[in-house]
Amino acid sequence: MTTPICTIEGSQSVDDAQDLMCDLGVRHLGVTESGEIIGVISVRDLLLFYKRYAQSKISTDVTYSEPKISQD
Repeated sequence: MTTPICTIEGSQSVDDAQDLMCDLGVRHLGVTESGEIIGVISVRDLLLFYKRYAQSKISTDVTYSEPKISQD
């Protein structure tokens, strides 16, 4: 007996892939384009994507101000 491969279209978003993995209870999805499998996305791929996104958001959201120094 073979298990069918769960797939997602390459044009769908990373959030769509995460939702589908959660709904289906799987850790990997085949990525398709025009009905042909062109790759695989895993939970690990999602974690790395969100980690990079979070790091870029933190670095752009952090502001810096010069310290104010005065004589006593």
